[in-house]
Amino acid sequence: SPDLKQMDLLIAREAVQWDVDITAFGRAPGEDAEGQRFLPADPELVERLTRAAPEARLGRIASGDSFLADRERARLIRQVQEADAVEMEGAAALWAARRFGIRLALLRAISDSGDGSAAESFDVFLPRASARLAEVCRRLIDLP
Repeated sequence: SPDLKQMDLLIAREAVQWDVDITAFGRAPGEDAEGQRFLPADPELVERLTRAAPEARLGRIASGDSFLADRERARLIRQVQEADAVEMEGAAALWAARRFGIRLALLRAISDSGDGSAAESFDVFLPRASARLAEVCRRLIDLP
């Protein structure tokens, strides 16, 4: 989303695997063979994360198997999947958690705009984002 900037936090209500394409069989982009397109995060955990990180935005994450650094491709994924952010792990983690009966929610710190540009290098971003996410985890643990 153009509204998200580096270091903003995003809590995923759900995720989609943007690079799944079985549209030749009548499926929607991102829909799997079982007919599921959007993988929901655990609603109770999402609510707890929202209380622990009131500054975070709620949205949809689109996951794929490659690093996204192309502005046009990012725009297309946002349009087709109505995604707020793109990354590489979330949808797969939600899928695996669902298969094993594990409750899971996703919290992401935005690292870049998905177009090959970034306000700072990933090496600088990583410790800052880790500290920010650790603080949210501390607040989450302290919730009643």
